[in-house]
This record gives sequence, C-alpha cells and structure tokens, in this order.
Amino acid sequence: MALSRDLCVLLLLAAVTAEAAKIQTYNHKGCSDNPTNTFKVGCNYCQTFFDQSSVKISEVQADTRISVHNQKNCKGYSSVAQIYGGGCVNQGKTKIRAVYISC
Repeated sequence: MALSRDLCVLLLLAAVTAEAAKIQTYNHKGCSDNPTNTFKVGCNYCQTFFDQSSVKISEVQADTRISVHNQKNCKGYSSVAQIYGGGCVNQGKTKIRAVYISC
C-alpha cells in the first residue's frame, strides 16, 4: 500500500514539530516583555548562552524533560532546575547559562 504524498508530508511535519523546542532568554526575572535571545533547537541538544536571569521553553511535548543549568555544556552537576513540558524558569543565586532538551 502506497502512502499519498500529502500524508507523507503531514507525517514528516509531525515528526519535525515533535523534535523542536523554542528557548527564549531574558535579562530580567520573569518571562515577559521582549526576550534577549530566541533559539530553535532539536531533541537531545544543549543550548548555551551568556548569563541570563530567566528562560522560557515552549513548543515541546508535555513529557519532554528539560534541564536548566548554571554552567555551559549541560553537565549533570550544573543542573539547577528540571521541568517537563514548557515553562518559565528564573535564576536562583547564579545566572542561567544553558538549557538541555531531552526527547
């Protein structure tokens, strides 16, 4: 049985959408106003950036694990927050420097 071209395109779009995340960083606490940076990343990817006070993660599945880090390279010892699905994370005593999207 052959799949129609339209069905193949829809399946491809669904797979790409499920594996992408939008990360926005903010210089101030809270995820409102204009973001400092916006990144679109795939699954199992560590996005690093300069010191930020908040990060907002969106366009992810509810069961996608996200870890927020206070050091670059997303090492386990630098994890300061872990959430499932999208949300906003504010810094504690140290600035946020990386986000890992695990799918």
